[in-house]
Amino acid sequence: MNILFIGPYRQNDEWGNSSIDSIKSLLLMNGHTITCSPMYMVNNVNNNISQEIIESEKRKCEKYDAVILHALPNYFEKLNTHTIGMYASETKHLENSVFIDNINLLDELWTISELQKQELKAAGVTIPITVIPKPVDIEQLEQHENANILDIPEIKNKFVFYVSEQYEERKNINATIIAYNREFSNNHDVSLIIHSYANRNNPKETLQVIKKDILEIKKKLRLYNNANLYPGEILITNKLSNEQLASLHNTGDCLLVTSRGESYSKIAMEALFFGNQVICTEGTHYQYILQEHCSCVRSTETPIMANNPPAQHIHTEWETWDEINILDLQRVMREKYNRGKSQNTNENQEKDWIKDNFSYEETSRKMEKALCQ
Repeated sequence: MNILFIGPYRQNDEWGNSSIDSIKSLLLMNGHTITCSPMYMVNNVNNNISQEIIESEKRKCEKYDAVILHALPNYFEKLNTHTIGMYASETKHLENSVFIDNINLLDELWTISELQKQELKAAGVTIPITVIPKPVDIEQLEQHENANILDIPEIKNKFVFYVSEQYEERKNINATIIAYNREFSNNHDVSLIIHSYANRNNPKETLQVIKKDILEIKKKLRLYNNANLYPGEILITNKLSNEQLASLHNTGDCLLVTSRGESYSKIAMEALFFGNQVICTEGTHYQYILQEHCSCVRSTETPIMANNPPAQHIHTEWETWDEINILDLQRVMREKYNRGKSQNTNENQEKDWIKDNFSYEETSRKMEKALCQ
């Protein structure tokens, strides 16, 4: 088959990384010609693209048997061949979204979980939907699994919670900050590393924003007259390399993913691969994927009232996301802390689960089956 992949793999963001993972899975299929063509949803270009993808851009076919579009559905259009969209929603209840009509223009949709499939059908998608898991770069994780722990004197001999997310409303990092400061004080051998960044700010600006927000949270909590009695946080606002992220995982004991809505959590998969515990928001799409491999915190499904929606057609009031229960988050964090470092997961078991279900090879096999059926 001649297959054309159109996606934002040259964007320097999560969309770009996700597209690259999909392309690498496609390129493993034998006996097919894969051509890649970039598209851009934001002005944020990554020119550090692997040679195998550059070579795939040079391959041109007079006719394609299938075109795969990886983008938000407002970019979808039916082309003059079998057209497949790749999409997974961060939120729920898309019945009134323009995305549904755009999806139905195509011949087929690929999404990343059975829950996504059922919700999209309920929202009005009428074309066939195939579940293709989001692939994980196993080779890259194995390459850095012995990365050095971070040299931070303040966390030595402490139980380390950590966060690694973009600093935005949906990610709900403030929930982690509130629960951590309510549950612990400086008398506990505990620490919280917050690795976060904002695309609109440089690292120094982001650092000041987070510091200001933490100070405001502590003022509103009004637990101590002396701010030094709070347990304290370590802030990292630079984007980290793959090796540096591996060091973060090797330093931490328990990853917190308190997002209100997430189609998938790459950082949670990585944390499991490195043998760490993961706490996540119950009811979210990424929690469905992780299932028993994470510790769920109760949540309440609520209408979205986004202060800074990322795009015109998403996060409208018609949609819902899941607001984590702060008190239950405290309970789960306390349980993790009390059990200590010895509770960390069976690393080999988690690795096997990830390799068996989310490797490039396994995703490639499912892609080929879907394309050839």
